[in-house]
Amino acid sequence: MIGETDIILKRSRLDTYKARNDCYILKLNKPVFEKILDEFPDIREDIFKIVIEREKKRLDTIQNSK
Repeated sequence: MIGETDIILKRSRLDTYKARNDCYILKLNKPVFEKILDEFPDIREDIFKIVIEREKKRLDTIQNSK
């Protein structure tokens, strides 16, 4: 899953990704993603945990590069 952090934190996309292997890409626009979060609280909770973890790692990387 990519892009969820930027949607939840309401910011422009910061990252780009390149697949190492063949993969399937399913694109969800912001309204659909938000609808899923609203309709499935258990998924919302899991995604928010992922967002917190990824944002902490991002901030740690920025801090350590200074």
